Amino acid sequence: MKTFNRQSTPRRRHQVIFRLNDIEYEPLRVRAEQCGLTTNEFARALARTPDGRVTLQVASRFDPLYLAQVKRIGQNLNQLVHNAHIFGRLSPRVEMLCNDINDIVINAAKEQIT
Repeated sequence: MKTFNRQSTPRRRHQVIFRLNDIEYEPLRVRAEQCGLTTNEFARALARTPDGRVTLQVASRFDPLYLAQVKRIGQNLNQLVHNAHIFGRLSPRVEMLCNDINDIVINAAKEQIT
């Protein structure tokens, strides 16, 4: 039987539930989005700091929403390729789409370098 090292990450035993109105929620949502976190993750990060500030280390200049969109495009492309392998045919539009995605990725990489 596999055992887990429970001391490395303490179990979260307490649940905090509260409601916010739209005026209270919107700034929280915006700040969380700017940090690339969900509102729950952001609120948890705020609760961990004594001064109410969240310090994040930025590893990339890419917008998290942009990365999420590229991820979805990649998933869709993967589905198309999977179907092409199953049915043995590939639409010419898929090749054009691959070229467009390649151009987008190359341009984004060039922007990050400069």
